[in-house]
Amino acid sequence: MKSEKGHDVMRIWKVSLGENDFNMESREYFLKEQLLVVHGETRKGGGANFTEKMQVGDFVYLCFGNDAGIRAFGIVDSDHKASSFGKGWRQRKFRIIKQSLKIDKYKGLKKGWAPNYNSTCTCVHQEDLKNFEKEILIPYFGLNLDDLFKFVKSDFSQEGNMRMNDLNLIFFGPLEIPDDSSHPFRKIPATCSGIPATL
Repeated sequence: MKSEKGHDVMRIWKVSLGENDFNMESREYFLKEQLLVVHGETRKGGGANFTEKMQVGDFVYLCFGNDAGIRAFGIVDSDHKASSFGKGWRQRKFRIIKQSLKIDKYKGLKKGWAPNYNSTCTCVHQEDLKNFEKEILIPYFGLNLDDLFKFVKSDFSQEGNMRMNDLNLIFFGPLEIPDDSSHPFRKIPATCSGIPATL
């Protein structure tokens, strides 16, 4: 996808299901169903980020606060809608690309996008991409920024489905992509977050 300036761009989000709002049973259920759930009035801009700024095709990683570990990395796969979790809660589907390689308490840099920072839905800013790669992508998912950039640049078939061979090469393993995945990446502005893929 291209920004208004013609750069390849991508966005990466953190979504946290913290222990104050979710018990372990509900968190495991949402992970299994590949659902991201955020209250629309979440503080620090989390609710607005989820409902207004996040877009289909953005990358996202899911953590269970910092008490139960980083769990999955994937792609936002739907617009937000009301969640059965309760009044004011919104949800989006996401497609899991990689499950976390380990489940432990994160002890790295304290940034808005990190599990040890009290935020619910936060974008990784461009200036923090390398830190995010070092702290999250590589140790927890075995991925690096080049893998994601290749993914952003990968072609879609005329039906809109991503080519499985290309994805396997990028992510080093078979992916379970539903037959009805028909959306291409959207064109988004290079702000925070639109992240140029030409660093």
